[in-house]
Amino acid sequence: MFYTNRIRDLRIELERHVARRRMKGCGPPEEIGPGMMTATDLTSYIGCNVKTTYKFLQGVPRIRSGKHIYYHIRDVATRLAQLEMEAAS
Repeated sequence: MFYTNRIRDLRIELERHVARRRMKGCGPPEEIGPGMMTATDLTSYIGCNVKTTYKFLQGVPRIRSGKHIYYHIRDVATRLAQLEMEAAS
């Protein structure tokens, strides 16, 4: 139960973060679809470099559009919660 609540909380946090970046003009375009974020969005959320971000997201489904790689927020939240649980054990 705690795991699913943490995934939900992370998803909400990530959606808010992407919405703030989109308002500043930095987020992914609306044409990509709702609930998508770039590795740059996640890098700014976590506060680490891009190489570490890609290491965290290894195995997460992604969509490449031009030079950008997009991830679904739900998948990213699940992966981050999984990494937290692994680190806690």
